[in-house]
Amino acid sequence: MNRRELSDLLKRIKRAYSNFYLPDHPSEIETLKAILDDWHDYLVDIPFKQAAQNLKRYVLDPGQRYPPHPGALAQPLETDMDRYFERQQAEGQYTLEQWEQMRREAVGPTDEQRRKVAEIRGRTV
Repeated sequence: MNRRELSDLLKRIKRAYSNFYLPDHPSEIETLKAILDDWHDYLVDIPFKQAAQNLKRYVLDPGQRYPPHPGALAQPLETDMDRYFERQQAEGQYTLEQWEQMRREAVGPTDEQRRKVAEIRGRTV
């Protein structure tokens, strides 16, 4: 992420969270530069699109009442619902693989087994 994108991201945070400290007075220019430098160091390897998506998910989560820190924007945010669906998908895939393995390895009954079943049912083959 470049500094221009970071500046846009910080402005978005400020608009969403009025308690997010982002200096806007000319006398605080050094403080603003320090904030930008720090955040840029943390997020330089994170694509802007990913950070913006994480910010949106963060802001839309009603449990997130405080502004995000850089780490919250650096990693994809997973919700309990995301983890639930991932687990369900993995378990479903595992079940399908097991069924496919059983289908490949299954063998029919032998002639002797067929004869015994027919006898039990009361008829001969």
